Amino acid sequence: MIDEHAAAALRRAHHEEVRTNTRETGLMAGAILLVALPLWSVFDQVHEPEHAGTFLILRLATEVLGLAVWGMLWAPRFGRRRAEPLVLLLLALPVVAIAGMLVQVDRSLEPYLLGFSLPLYGSAFLLVWRWQLTAALVAIAAGALAVALLSAPSPPASRDLVTTTFYLGTASVISLFGQVYRQRLAWREFSARAALQREQERSSRLLRELERLSQEDALTGLANRRRWDELLDRQLRQARRSGEALAVLLCDLDHFKQVNDDGGHAQGDAVLREVASCLLQRVRSTDVVARLGGDEVGVLCPGAGIEEAAALAIELHEAVRACSGPGVTLSVGVAVLAEGDPSPEALLARADEELSTRARRSANSLAVLGAPFTRASSARPRGG
Repeated sequence: MIDEHAAAALRRAHHEEVRTNTRETGLMAGAILLVALPLWSVFDQVHEPEHAGTFLILRLATEVLGLAVWGMLWAPRFGRRRAEPLVLLLLALPVVAIAGMLVQVDRSLEPYLLGFSLPLYGSAFLLVWRWQLTAALVAIAAGALAVALLSAPSPPASRDLVTTTFYLGTASVISLFGQVYRQRLAWREFSARAALQREQERSSRLLRELERLSQEDALTGLANRRRWDELLDRQLRQARRSGEALAVLLCDLDHFKQVNDDGGHAQGDAVLREVASCLLQRVRSTDVVARLGGDEVGVLCPGAGIEEAAALAIELHEAVRACSGPGVTLSVGVAVLAEGDPSPEALLARADEELSTRARRSANSLAVLGAPFTRASSARPRGG
């Protein structure tokens, strides 16, 4: 179900689509009328030769007006904005012209009545527009015929009047009911398409959310281990192909178990979220920060050599000490890609081994692997 605001927006969208379709189908119907109207003069010469001259003048005048209206409908901006009244006028012109001919016809009334009713049928079964416009065309046809009959020099025969009423009534009823039915079908089809589109958008959002959740740590919002492994493998292969540098930082929160023991898991979770936010604010946009498990965080730095990675490690080390609570510090191990690293695991193992060694000696420390840079002890920040 959709709310009232969404329903109103849906109806506006449907009306806009109908208006666009009205212009397109109106251009087609107008082209048919503009071609058929002058050709009908041949029929006048055969069946109503005494009135053929008068009818030709009516047809030519209608043709000129119709071409003007059709040209306005063809205009991109004006035609789109005024499509419905222009199409209505385009259909009304031959109806009015033929209504004036009907009261002058002597022998072939039915063919002219057929031509008189064709725009009504066309408005219902050829055009795509609102049923109210078909009703307006029916009213114009009835009004034009009434004026023509009242202004005729002599009243029509009863038989002709009954035939005319039958043709007009039949065309009016069929066209009105047909257009109402078609409009309902069009609305149902549009609503179904809109519902399908909404469902597709919802499914796309859910898929994107599932993809995000499958690659994101729920607690910290960092990339999870699965995403880390994918990106590390991809970046390592790319670095080997391009010869670019690649650095990995492994970070451990010192004495995190003590934080959990003293403040509970809620306090520990808050510290992890705070540290994650702090790290994200310091890394480059191309770096990837991931929670690898527990209090262990990895930072993947594509294109970073030893100097850049060590500088970032120092910055992260100091940032965590500044933004976290008392007693929360960070030990960082840094390793850069070497020719002897056969796999991502080998690169991680070197960084993890050095980090573990340094952490056993002293928490709140840095360890950097990769000659010719000096080891972390020489790059350790103040108070480390």
